[in-house]
Amino acid sequence: MRAAQRYQPSVSGYRPTTAQATRDVGLISAETPIRGMETGGRFLAQTSEANQARMAILDRLAKDETALAQAIAKRDEVTTPLREQAFARSTVDPETFQSAVTLTANKTIDDILASPAGARGTVAKAMQFAKDQLARGTDPQRLYEVRKDLRDAAQGLLDREGAAFSLASKQLNQVIRSVDDVLEATAPGYKEYLSKYAASSRGIESLEAAQTLRSKVLSTTPDPSRVGDFLISQPAFTRAIRAIKDDPRTPLSKTQVALLERVGRDLDEGVLQRGAKVPGSDTFKNLSTANIVGGVIGRQIVGEGNPALQKLAAPLNWLYNGTDDKIRELLVEAMLDPKLAADLMKKASVMRVEPLSKALQKKALNMGYGSIFGLE
Repeated sequence: MRAAQRYQPSVSGYRPTTAQATRDVGLISAETPIRGMETGGRFLAQTSEANQARMAILDRLAKDETALAQAIAKRDEVTTPLREQAFARSTVDPETFQSAVTLTANKTIDDILASPAGARGTVAKAMQFAKDQLARGTDPQRLYEVRKDLRDAAQGLLDREGAAFSLASKQLNQVIRSVDDVLEATAPGYKEYLSKYAASSRGIESLEAAQTLRSKVLSTTPDPSRVGDFLISQPAFTRAIRAIKDDPRTPLSKTQVALLERVGRDLDEGVLQRGAKVPGSDTFKNLSTANIVGGVIGRQIVGEGNPALQKLAAPLNWLYNGTDDKIRELLVEAMLDPKLAADLMKKASVMRVEPLSKALQKKALNMGYGSIFGLE
């Protein structure tokens, strides 16, 4: 009862189920059969509302392809002139430039090969690749293009060509830093460009990571209430979050990761009814409320029930005016309203059926079933 009354969802914008709010094993077990009672699409609507609330968070983080393209265009608009100005200021002659490459970048490669890490085959191949590429960097602009190849290799983008360069990413990044030193020495202002480019790229990389995550976590199950939308897959989302937390290079900020973790917790709570029955509280089974209402339904369907139960259930006789499907809808409404469910559990726990009857009558009136049950 306390859990249902105090529950605050990790994601706002929709109402959780009673099982989700309480995390009570008995109520979790009860949700599946009560879902089976429901015919009006209330659980489907709740699932859709929950999915939309979670997707709203993902959409705020990832935005869309247009936003990403605009961010990239803005970065290039600001940073490209800085790079071009740096290269335009370069007055170094080819011989001096090549000497700078040899003394700085090539020396870095030689030092790596002479170190213990240089004994690794992947490192040796990566360093040979880097040395071959550097030979093509005969001026600042060409060396800058070579740097792109080195960056691609360090990020694993060239692994498909048969060499596992990404396994030597640490060493390749050392070479890249030495290339940057050469470019700054021969084209003053280059590192200012590099700094502004990196700062502008953080937001872009964050957008790209969020868009990649969103594409990975969507299932093939359509959202029941929104054509063209799909439900988030809880297993896929959990795997994606674990991968992000294990990646020290993730471009997502701590705040963004924390927000995604909240969505993950909400997803976990929303699929509790899929779990198998385990030993623990049999709250729903033992609730006199459930037994009484269940007895009323049973009596209506199959005839007279237990005399003691009939006496106890007398304040609920008004339910006989309605059909069994409407009675079941009241149970469904309780499972979809944690605050109501908490109140009903409290009333039933002290065997006060009269307050329970009044609560259900009020709920029936709010649902528009007054005339069906003969209520005013």
